Amino acid sequence: MTDISELSGKIVLIADGDDQVRQVLRNGFEARNSVVYDAATVTEALAQLQAGDVNLVIAETRFHAGSGFDLLAHVRNLEVLPFFIFLAGESDFRVRARAFAEGADDYIIKPSPLDEIMIKSDRVMRMKRLGRPNVDFGGRLGVFSPEELVQLLEASRKSGEMEIQSSYGTAKVWFKDGKIVHADFIGIEGSEAIYLLFAIGEGTFEFRSGVQAPAETIRASASMLLLEGLRMICLLYTSDAADEEDSVDLGGRRII
Repeated sequence: MTDISELSGKIVLIADGDDQVRQVLRNGFEARNSVVYDAATVTEALAQLQAGDVNLVIAETRFHAGSGFDLLAHVRNLEVLPFFIFLAGESDFRVRARAFAEGADDYIIKPSPLDEIMIKSDRVMRMKRLGRPNVDFGGRLGVFSPEELVQLLEASRKSGEMEIQSSYGTAKVWFKDGKIVHADFIGIEGSEAIYLLFAIGEGTFEFRSGVQAPAETIRASASMLLLEGLRMICLLYTSDAADEEDSVDLGGRRII
């Protein structure tokens, strides 16, 4: 198998109580020339962290004793911070939101294809090489919907720029203390861009803290934007049924 260069030679710690999961992940990372430690418990994982310079941690959230969040809290106090990805069976929004709020670099929901896990791990390592420390977090839509991302950033009172890449184009949303102040998507700005954003089902996202909005065009609260956005999504239908003059083309679908 062709090596993924960002994983080659890196030390990866896999923390999961499931023997089969650990073995599958070990095979995947070793095939890419990673050095792999594994641990079935939080205690074992902490001991492994003390034993060597781990570059990447892949961890479950649930263990028989302790939690993956206990492990994340310890990792964030290390002098040299490894990247941290949750690979977990929990899909609850509150758990995923907590993971990013406490410093996880990504959150992958089980079951996921091994190739996808490898690609996401490679992406996290590449971010360091490219020198992008201001990227707070990122990932694929599916872990979070656009609506959930807005709720997460509002709850954490983040300021900065969220960029979403999709087959429809690039969308950018700017936040100030958790409030949406501006948005731009396929040449449309303001609230209308937010409504279109909620129609995206697939793509990738990144949030960069500290990036100021080029303008402030949105005054409505996130709750009002979400309500109106959901109403607009209900009006989505195919281009054959849509009125060309009163709708926006969104990759074969039209929004009124």
